[in-house]
Amino acid sequence: MSLIHYPEGVILPDGQYLPMEENHLETLLKISKLTKEEAWERVREGESLLFWLIAYTGCVITDLNCSVGVDMTEKQSNTYKKLVEKGTITDKFYNISSRKEKLLGTNPANENLREEAGGGTNVPENGGSKHE
Repeated sequence: MSLIHYPEGVILPDGQYLPMEENHLETLLKISKLTKEEAWERVREGESLLFWLIAYTGCVITDLNCSVGVDMTEKQSNTYKKLVEKGTITDKFYNISSRKEKLLGTNPANENLREEAGGGTNVPENGGSKHE
C-alpha cells in the first residue's frame, strides 16, 4: 500500500487509506451506502452525524492535526502508525469508542443496520473507492 501525503483521509477497518476526494462526511456516507437522509433517521437527536458514521463504519478519519475513530483494528493501527511516521498526520487520536453504544445502540432502526453490516461495520470489500 502506498501512503500518499494527504493528511485528510479515512482509514478503513482493513487498513486501506483513502485520501479525501470530498469531505469526511460525504466519504463516510459513500462507504456506508446510506443517503444522508437515511443516516440522519438513525442518529439520536443532539448527536453528531459524523460521529455516528465513524461508529457505524468502524473507520478512522484523519486530518493533519488529529484523527478520530473507535478502537482501531490491527490493520488500521499499522496504517495509522505509518502515516504518523511519514509525517502525514499528527499522532493525536481521539477514541470515541465509549460513545459507540450511545451512538448506535439507542435507536431501534440501528439494530437492523448492525445485522446487515455484520456487527456494526458496513464497509464494502473495496471500501467503496477506486483508491488502492
